[in-house]
Amino acid sequence: MSILIPRRSKDPSSASITQPERSRNADHYEPLLVNPKVAWKMLGCGNTRGYQLLAAGKLASFLDGRSRKIVVQSIYHYIARRLDESAAAESQPKRRRGRPPKTLGAPAVK
Repeated sequence: MSILIPRRSKDPSSASITQPERSRNADHYEPLLVNPKVAWKMLGCGNTRGYQLLAAGKLASFLDGRSRKIVVQSIYHYIARRLDESAAAESQPKRRRGRPPKTLGAPAVK
């Protein structure tokens, strides 16, 4: 019984490529389309919220026969839009709750 040990490539150009880059270039392709279950997993939401996003037109999808396909790029665009909205909201001054503080000014004339 022999044990097979993989040999390292003697090609110097492959030594500079890291493992994630090699796997991305070799056989790993990111999908262009996903089914709703995978899309909801990517977004971290449930069925109700996911289908609300589809109905509102915030995610691009189509029917392929009887199965719904969601475009992965639209998921990335949705996340980018949400991050931009969040950054814009954080840059504005926060509203304080409750009654506004009294201001020192001229006394009211009766």
